[in-house]
Amino acid sequence: MATLAKPQRTIQPLLQGARGYRKHLGQYGGGGRSSVNDKTVAVFGATGFLGRYVTNQLGRTGTRCFIPNRGCEMDVRRTKVQFDLGQVVFPFYSSSDEQSMRDAIGNADTVVNLIGKHYETKHLCFTRKEDGAINRVNSSFKNVNVDVAGMLARAAKAQGVKNFVHVSALAADPDSPSRWAQTKFAGELAVKEAFPEATIVRPAKLFGNSDRLLTWIALMATRMGRVPLVNDGDNLIQPIDARNVAQVLMAIIDDPENLDYRGKLVELAGPGEFSWREVADLVLDTTHRARVTDVEGMSMLFARGYGMLLEQLPNPLFTEDEALAMSVDVVLKPNPDALTLEDFNITNPFKMEECAISIVRRFRTVQHFGFVKGYH
Repeated sequence: MATLAKPQRTIQPLLQGARGYRKHLGQYGGGGRSSVNDKTVAVFGATGFLGRYVTNQLGRTGTRCFIPNRGCEMDVRRTKVQFDLGQVVFPFYSSSDEQSMRDAIGNADTVVNLIGKHYETKHLCFTRKEDGAINRVNSSFKNVNVDVAGMLARAAKAQGVKNFVHVSALAADPDSPSRWAQTKFAGELAVKEAFPEATIVRPAKLFGNSDRLLTWIALMATRMGRVPLVNDGDNLIQPIDARNVAQVLMAIIDDPENLDYRGKLVELAGPGEFSWREVADLVLDTTHRARVTDVEGMSMLFARGYGMLLEQLPNPLFTEDEALAMSVDVVLKPNPDALTLEDFNITNPFKMEECAISIVRRFRTVQHFGFVKGYH
């Protein structure tokens, strides 16, 4: 009688194929938060508005992540749930200590700089600075946007990081009346000097949950009873959804060796141009506050004075520098040297007028299920 052939052990290959258990060295799992890919990314400024979108995308793809922070547990607690166990570390760093930045970067392949501030933080009392000046400013625009950015780029270069991504702003301009916009441009130069292969990303005004655009207008309407608009709100902006910016950053992080990205300038803006007054009207119509809120066109002199008054408060809603920033158009201009959304195959970006209801619905004064014709 013929001998039967020994059966093949096929269960393990089947399981590996079904689960995508191991594709390359350093990669495990079939994708998603419980998988592990072969990338390690350090994200500075991850606790900010844009940072939460970027870290969420990193967690969804199984990326090991360093989230450097200044030691406040409350700042990083919501970031923990975006990653699987052991996939995220929260090292301490000081923005005035380059060695602490190097320690926080560790063996990361990519560093993303999202550090920024829309106002200059102040002490309660006047203090003397290293240069002898006496003022209340703790962290100035120059310190945050230029000095820290350059220091971080030098630290990344010293650590042998392959890819450095610096997020600036579409409003960055050395000739802007806004010191924030001026220092954003100076920060790009500081980064390029220390890390010539860095990718500079310039997003337009961002919108999303708890943003500084739609939510800001709703907060001004509810807390202050008026929305300040410089030049009668005629200046144009081109808002972009933070999710689209996060998509672009993920594309750069996922392919750090791509020469199409290294050392390049990326300018990002949404599909539509709006005046400040149009954005304010959209928010007030959506929140049913158009009849009880004054959309106030201010002269530059009055707007600067109003901003100087409010910026004395903690976490001010409006500042003198923001009044200056609102006085210029910030829209995408033709630039053959810059990449745009189309270069990242994002051909249908989110539209602000369609997303506004989900962002500012909580500011409505009527029932939760009220609707506004034209915005759904």
